[in-house]
Amino acid sequence: MAKKKGPEFMITAKDRLYFSDIMSHILTFSKKNKNYLEVCEDVEVANMLTQINDILENQYETCLQVLEDSNE
Repeated sequence: MAKKKGPEFMITAKDRLYFSDIMSHILTFSKKNKNYLEVCEDVEVANMLTQINDILENQYETCLQVLEDSNE
C-alpha cells in the first residue's frame, strides 16, 4: 500500500509567519557573519564563523523544507 506523501503535522498561518521570521533572522545573521569573515584576521575565529554559517544554512534549509512539505 502506497504511503501518502506529506507532512505528519499541520502548519498554521501563525506557524508560517514564525518560520518566515526565523528564516529572516538566519539570513541577517549569516550576512553579518560573512561580512565579518571578510575582514577577520584570526584563523580560529574565521573557522568558527564558517562552521556557524554552515549550521545557519542547514537551519534555513530545514525551515524551507518544512514549509514546502506543508504545501503538499
